Amino acid sequence: MNIKVVFANILGGREFLGSVYGEINFGGDVIDKYISDIALQEPDFLSLAEVHLEDETHSEMVAYIADKLGLPFYDVMGSDKSHLADGKILGNAILSKYPITTNDHFIVEAPKIEVDRPNGDHWVLHNKLAQTSYITVQEKVIALTSLHYFPFHHFNRKMNDPEFESQRKNLVEHLVSVDSSAIPIITGDFNNKGFKLSEAFLELFEEGFSETLEVSTTIVGDSQQLDHILYRKTDFTVTKAGTFSIPSDHIGLFANLSVN
Repeated sequence: MNIKVVFANILGGREFLGSVYGEINFGGDVIDKYISDIALQEPDFLSLAEVHLEDETHSEMVAYIADKLGLPFYDVMGSDKSHLADGKILGNAILSKYPITTNDHFIVEAPKIEVDRPNGDHWVLHNKLAQTSYITVQEKVIALTSLHYFPFHHFNRKMNDPEFESQRKNLVEHLVSVDSSAIPIITGDFNNKGFKLSEAFLELFEEGFSETLEVSTTIVGDSQQLDHILYRKTDFTVTKAGTFSIPSDHIGLFANLSVN
């Protein structure tokens, strides 16, 4: 059995107009451009960060993406109010060609951190999330996780600060606790700026997870891989993996996986 997994941080459907990741320079809504770029990848599973929701369980954006891409099964999860659009909740989504049987939502409570940005904006660190969808494919069950972790670097802090150890360990404990009968895949924007993922989340690698793809960067105008698709070599063989352009300040990832 072969499957294709795609992960993308879509910036609330907006276009990034800056030249370097971290610049607050966003254009208008270009969701159709995101859809056309993702459609070229022909995903079986699509994992998205920074989608917009109207409430904790409903997203017109994700419903539209699902319809246009022919991915009829999907789940959304909101974490906190959006910094990209007034009145919206920012969250994650998982979309699938195959039936989703159950979903598990996990909120990572944000430490109390605030910062004044160079442009004068005052930012407060918001909660982050991990969602896991159990998807049945040819009598196999895939536990696909989409997550978005804290951007400590935007708050002039380091993610390995001992003060934040409990948040990371709580997340990792959740990520490795999927149903033992399911095959796990973890996707997400880990925001591991300044650290390799194997340094920032060592516990995941100790649990047997590996990168499907290691690249010089997944963000615009910088050299940092913040976005990842993780798997276990005992479960899958990677037949092909790579990146693709989207209008975001992030770059999309894909991985073709063959079940062992």
